[in-house]
Amino acid sequence: MGFSLIGLKAQNKTGEYFQNNIWWWRPLAEFVLDVYDDFLKIEEKKYWQSNDAQKISAKTAISIADRLDSLIKSGTVKRYADKYNEEQNAEPDIDCWICNGTGNREGWVYYKNGERKFTDEWAKQCNGCNVCYGTGKIRPFSTYYLFDVENLKIFADFCRYSGGFEII
Repeated sequence: MGFSLIGLKAQNKTGEYFQNNIWWWRPLAEFVLDVYDDFLKIEEKKYWQSNDAQKISAKTAISIADRLDSLIKSGTVKRYADKYNEEQNAEPDIDCWICNGTGNREGWVYYKNGERKFTDEWAKQCNGCNVCYGTGKIRPFSTYYLFDVENLKIFADFCRYSGGFEII
């Protein structure tokens, strides 16, 4: 799943389109909503985390760009990103959900010519489990969400030149 933002009256190529997959969009949207909580109207905040065609006016889009540029320039976004990533890295690994932490997946199946087959060959290639590769541990789901300054800068530039936008 992803989020596509379409410029409503784009001034140039930068303002035509912005896209993030779910792993990048959710933290970006949360950050923007947090730093604009005092500014965004209720009807402009409602659907940032869905594909329900949230519209943002041109005036609001420029205000978002201005504030984000200011926060980037001051180092606030870098500090936020560093803390965010530090917290992500500090999350302990969890038991693999496929092999239940054993490192060995039961009942390996693959399909060849439409026929269901079981194989030990695939299991050997993955050291027993194709998710944890035999370690029994994986990163927690929450750590798949990513945040960095560069992505936010690209979004700010999109906002500035979008003429307002719609999140779909």
